[in-house]
Amino acid sequence: MLLRVLLIAAAFGWGISFLGVFLPWPTVDQVLRSLGASDVPHDAMVVYWVRGTAATFGFIGVMFAVAALRPERHTHMIFWLAILMLGTGTASLLYGRALKVPAFPFVGDVTFCLAVGAGILALRKARAAFLDCP
Repeated sequence: MLLRVLLIAAAFGWGISFLGVFLPWPTVDQVLRSLGASDVPHDAMVVYWVRGTAATFGFIGVMFAVAALRPERHTHMIFWLAILMLGTGTASLLYGRALKVPAFPFVGDVTFCLAVGAGILALRKARAAFLDCP
């Protein structure tokens, strides 16, 4: 049950990025600024990259949602999704510190990725061990 809760939380955390695909650019710009961006130029390539990144993150959320629907059928995928969370959290931690980004949203992003990723990994192992019992 807790594994499913963490998978749903991850699905929401990543899936909310779909808003960046569909919201008007001035709204996306305002959201990025509220999250700490100082200047987001209205450049075609920047819009293209942001929209593509939002779509990619959103589809990662879909993968977590699929895993949450039937965790017992997706144990291998859940392992890699946990690794994705841990890798993203680690990269965010390293680059956030190196770039001296503000605590918001840096601490939340890193904590969410590392805590949820570790929880999914630990619970996945416990569930797999439980399912392997005779």
